[in-house]
Amino acid sequence: MYIALKIERLLMRLREFKLGQQAKVKYSISPIQTIEVMCTISRAEIDRICLDFPLPQYELAHYFYEGQEVEVELFTDKGIRKYDSIVISSPLEDEFVIEYYENASKIQRREYVRVDAICDLTLFANNDIVRTQTINISGGGLRFFAKKEFVVGDIWNFKLYLPRRPMPVQGSGEIVYMFKRKDSYDYSVIEFKNIKEMERSRIMRTCFEIEAEELRREL
Repeated sequence: MYIALKIERLLMRLREFKLGQQAKVKYSISPIQTIEVMCTISRAEIDRICLDFPLPQYELAHYFYEGQEVEVELFTDKGIRKYDSIVISSPLEDEFVIEYYENASKIQRREYVRVDAICDLTLFANNDIVRTQTINISGGGLRFFAKKEFVVGDIWNFKLYLPRRPMPVQGSGEIVYMFKRKDSYDYSVIEFKNIKEMERSRIMRTCFEIEAEELRREL
């Protein structure tokens, strides 16, 4: 039973690592100085990950030598998961490989639960109206499919149509991120700036309901 649970934990951890996902690797030179590099996952195994080291920071590669203990931060939709790890292949070698300790993971959750949810969304700014759908939602903001270019810093009013709720959530928010892939726009992120707490609570309640449904399906 113990071995089966151990394997299941390792497999759950492996599912968190996705090709192309960002991972921050940190090494403390001294109590007041830390080296940080933002890498990209190129391959994942059950107890280690292979990373693409950022070329603009290649002058820092010598700090991450074989046997050096480091901390890895993995960015996910549910928060930042941290791993105490050790370098087993330096970025100066063919591959930058880090092995993480089995029981050393910890999670730094965001202020609000974020869940994947496809909801109808209408955005308004001046005379411009955009109708699209969300990718994920939370009490603090949402990610949505972008059918046009959105400017970071712009404020948009919105109507968010939650599942099983007749009236839309209304408010306004700031565009904080825009992801563009060549000639097409993939998605953008809006952070709520002006929203009634009652409206925010409706979103948070929906997030908890979706999360509860997902947990029930996994049991």
